[in-house]
Amino acid sequence: WTFNQNIEIASSTPSIKLKDGNGRNVEIIGGSASTGPEIRTAYTADLRFGTNSLERMRINSSGLILVGHHTNVADSRLQVIGVDENTSSQSLLRFSNNASSSVFNFLKSRNNGAGTNTVVQNNDTVGVIRFKGADGTDYSQVADIQAAIDGTPGNNDTPGRLLFSTTADGAQYTSERLRISSTGAFGIAGANYGSSGQVL
Repeated sequence: WTFNQNIEIASSTPSIKLKDGNGRNVEIIGGSASTGPEIRTAYTADLRFGTNSLERMRINSSGLILVGHHTNVADSRLQVIGVDENTSSQSLLRFSNNASSSVFNFLKSRNNGAGTNTVVQNNDTVGVIRFKGADGTDYSQVADIQAAIDGTPGNNDTPGRLLFSTTADGAQYTSERLRISSTGAFGIAGANYGSSGQVL
């Protein structure tokens, strides 16, 4: 059914289409049991979400999700942007009567197809927590905590190491300062690694 030139409800694939003078603009699609509902726009414009007459989140034309701000700041897929701790923080909360906690996962596969599983290799980086600070021009590295494969992986066998890095005064990028290997040995500032618990 078409109520007017700007609103159309389709019955073949349940959907509501909001149009402007140039044609289709925004679609709300009912989908199916397998695909589920969808909201999308046909234009290279941002899709915005708001409450109380204020914008709260948008998905920009590049697919970036911006929460609390309308402009891309960090070029990462998800950005939570605010002016205080409350508006610029994220929380994972678990309420259960046991000793378990919430989990934040980094996953790495060698396959180029999203969602596919190909074994990782020795020295592959699996995840990085990176800290950056504004330098007056852009955002520069301050410190890293990195997890990497530390040996030959196999089925249910992925040996790992942790690397802790900081940026020296006058440097642009981080340098490794401390490493904990898959055996539990650790070394400081790139030194050779000895037995577990030995500081070199």
